[in-house]
Amino acid sequence: MNGSNVIPIALVGTEKLRRLFDLDEELQSRFSIALSLKSMSCATPAEKEYFENYVQIYTTSMPVRSVDLTSHDRIYRVELATGGNLRRLSSLAQQVLMDVEDEKKQITLNDYADAYELIRERPIFNQRGDVVNPFTVDLGVVKRLLGYA
Repeated sequence: MNGSNVIPIALVGTEKLRRLFDLDEELQSRFSIALSLKSMSCATPAEKEYFENYVQIYTTSMPVRSVDLTSHDRIYRVELATGGNLRRLSSLAQQVLMDVEDEKKQITLNDYADAYELIRERPIFNQRGDVVNPFTVDLGVVKRLLGYA
């Protein structure tokens, strides 16, 4: 501190957090800069590569081996399941790890599918109106639901 009673505070979040500033002028006046995190996606090759690298590092740091969520275009499944939101990715990984019974076993795509069913915030529907699980539905459906196909 430089002798003043000012404590620097950083707020970093999604666009939802930014809307708080629109609602309260006093709050808005207390922050000079508002940064927001953009959800990760596969919208461009560069964004897809960045998302894949992040997920790869995240899953390889887990205490139990995991199926590679970036190979065979599985990253699209992760995007649909999490909306590219890192908090949701963390929740998914935590749920998978809580459900692991044998730490020597590799976590499978089915394990992620089961964990997704427990943590999903709202259902995802296909064109017929059926609820789908991003980890079990056909990859073409996943890409269509994301708007990539």
